[in-house]
Amino acid sequence: ALERATVGGLQSFPLRTRLVDLWLALSRTGPARHLAETLAKERPNDDAVLLRLARALEACGDYEEAARVLADRLHKGPADTALALAWGRAVIDGLRDPTRALADLRAYPEGALAAWIRRFLEGRALADLGRPRDALAALQDASELAPDQALVWFERGALHRRFGNGPDSADAFRRCLALDPKHAEALRVFGYDHRFQRDDREWALVRDALVRVREFAPAAQVNIFYAAAKAFEDVGDIDTAFSHYVQAGALFKTLHPWSPDGLGRLRAALQQAMTRERCAALSREGYASELPVFIIGMPRSGTTLIEQVLASHRNVSSVGEVTLAEDVLNGVKIGGRVLETTRARHRSVVLLQETLSLAQRGERYLSQIKQGAPPGAARLIDKMPGNSVWAGLIHAMLPGARFIHCRRHPLDTCLSMFKLHFGGGVPYSYDLDDLGAAYRVHWDLMRHWREVIPQGRLVEVHYETVVRDLEGEARRLVSFLGLPWDEACLAFHDRGAAVRTASATQVRRPVHTGAIGSWRRFEKHLQPLLDKIGDLVVAYESELDGAISGRHI
Repeated sequence: ALERATVGGLQSFPLRTRLVDLWLALSRTGPARHLAETLAKERPNDDAVLLRLARALEACGDYEEAARVLADRLHKGPADTALALAWGRAVIDGLRDPTRALADLRAYPEGALAAWIRRFLEGRALADLGRPRDALAALQDASELAPDQALVWFERGALHRRFGNGPDSADAFRRCLALDPKHAEALRVFGYDHRFQRDDREWALVRDALVRVREFAPAAQVNIFYAAAKAFEDVGDIDTAFSHYVQAGALFKTLHPWSPDGLGRLRAALQQAMTRERCAALSREGYASELPVFIIGMPRSGTTLIEQVLASHRNVSSVGEVTLAEDVLNGVKIGGRVLETTRARHRSVVLLQETLSLAQRGERYLSQIKQGAPPGAARLIDKMPGNSVWAGLIHAMLPGARFIHCRRHPLDTCLSMFKLHFGGGVPYSYDLDDLGAAYRVHWDLMRHWREVIPQGRLVEVHYETVVRDLEGEARRLVSFLGLPWDEACLAFHDRGAAVRTASATQVRRPVHTGAIGSWRRFEKHLQPLLDKIGDLVVAYESELDGAISGRHI
């Protein structure tokens, strides 16, 4: 009714702002952006309007424009708290540019941001730059300046978790929830490491939120369903837990629709364009360097574990999960077709120049990846699992690069993804049918890349063999990297480096076999997945048996 009234000619400003909110809630990002831009022209100094415009721009993936709109406002003087926080989200989370965030914070006039917001955003940026002590100091300042701000305590909890400070993380999350019991994201993230019991305070918070879930915004409802699923799983009610995982995924997919059709077409195009012969010819045009190591695979397949093991080596460093490879490949021409490899079209590093050679792209990749790493490393890890899609192209661009393909039982991998909220980073993980389709595409593509990438440049490792024989597999991988053995690889859990993935807590502990076969607890609920990939489950189990017997594990 609101849309009909507005489209029908009603020019009420409040109604049109509500329509922007409605369209954003319904993921109608194009109309929301258009109307928000119109409203901003009418009221260029209205913070609430500018905030809506920034939200619409972010929803369209245009973080650069969102950051510009908000920065222009901040340069004019004191701004609304929500607007300042939105600017930080656009630059730090959207553009992933913490260096720019710190520079801009120093440039804003005195009083443009409240003191606690300035320190809060500095803490977030410093954390992303790998400076945990400075980040924690900034967040502590922010919490002292504004002790009643739940979001500051949430960020302190998340940062402590990233750096393996479990008790401090739990304390900060509890402070957050004490200030705001309805903080749905805190309930979810705290629950990852908390062992719920039916009589603890956090269980009561989750149950209360679940009873009133319809009072929350849809995005918050997703968090509550995930928190409830983890809570019920902890107390052994697997059926109820799974029903909440399904609710969470279904709601998220409603808010962010995804279809596997595009992924299937991409697989076919890559397989047709990147034959062994063409890949070999293209690689002669690439930029030769032994520095990069790409750890690839499906999410939750053990990529973080392998990264932490190898990054403990004295000659190895890691930049974590970055999108740089797909960004620098964007616009590359293969077999007469120009490929769009990057998902976000408005990142500042995206290259759209079709005229760049593979060597130039490889050189650009290396120059930028080195900026985020300490000097002197002989090998530099890029642990973006999704680089598996572009592995053949990356080899052509960087023929000296090495690839480590992490593999894990298909049902353990897919169920682990299904139970996690990736915030949109893994759009196929919210539905079992989508997971099955995406897993098959990954399986088929990696089978193709194994035939295309020359021997000695790609190695495969099974999660199940790593946790059964850490030293044997670690020695095999270090040898593959062409490096001498380093005993530090076996003490990876004491490394203390930041981990931004969902495995932040698991990799702080010595390896164990407890996660093998975890899918069996949910077996009766996984038939839709088995219908999609049952044959791949059989194939993997056969391959794994061969690997275990061949290495006498």
